[in-house]
Amino acid sequence: MESERQIAASSHSFADSIANLCDSCAGKTPVIVVSCGSFSPPTVGHLALLGSSMDTIQRAASNFHVVAGIISPVHDAYGKKFLAAGQHRLEMCRQAARSFLQAQDSPPVFVDPWEVSQSGWSRTYLYLSCLRQRIATSMAGDSSNLVIALSCGADLLSNLQNSAVWDQELVEKLVSEFKIICAPRDGIDHSKVIEQHPILQRHKANILFQSFGLQLSVSSTVVRELLGRRAFSAARPLVGPKCLAYIQKHQLWIEDSSTPEVPCSESHRCSEGQVDFETQQHQLSNNMP
Repeated sequence: MESERQIAASSHSFADSIANLCDSCAGKTPVIVVSCGSFSPPTVGHLALLGSSMDTIQRAASNFHVVAGIISPVHDAYGKKFLAAGQHRLEMCRQAARSFLQAQDSPPVFVDPWEVSQSGWSRTYLYLSCLRQRIATSMAGDSSNLVIALSCGADLLSNLQNSAVWDQELVEKLVSEFKIICAPRDGIDHSKVIEQHPILQRHKANILFQSFGLQLSVSSTVVRELLGRRAFSAARPLVGPKCLAYIQKHQLWIEDSSTPEVPCSESHRCSEGQVDFETQQHQLSNNMP
């Protein structure tokens, strides 16, 4: 696995690659769509949501050009139960991104190691701000029109009004400086969510909603449960064969390797949100790499 020095180096090369794509976007507004979360492990649901978000914002304005998607795994200090080590999650996300690119006619998807390489857990606004600065600094041309959009579910949008979890000053900055692309969730009326939150109401022009009716139906929780039962045949299509091979090699979430594989015929559906890591009140001590 990668050392911290290797992760830092790949973070810089990552920013350079994105900047080059933005510079080649002559006459158009470069757009980058970001997916943040635990990714423990990444699933086809995460990638489907990211792809749908890229399609949504590409159609939002004729001058928009989506140059890339970004997957950013959260730092280990987030402390979520069943959170695999950051280096494992980075590699699984890379495997998932490669599989996505092979199967889709879409902009490239990159995995950003920046959050994992920091000294602690970082808030969403801080990460997106640093991402914007890193890419803008690496661009040779004008970076003033660079658009960064956060892909998320309606459950996260609804949770933004929870001041015990989200710093409302940062929420204001988040929705005023960045685009938000929201996927539907069962039982959540996103129009009412915006009406009931003054900050979202003020900046509703920056909030886009996916029109494809996509539901995030495959969650990491479901995959971990299957892995714990050694139901590998059922888990394989949910994470992809290469990601599963990596999981098996490193025995991630596999409690007892002596237990035979258990067939699974159940249909698993879950509306778990992909971005929920604003639940801790940490302050990042090192703002930039």
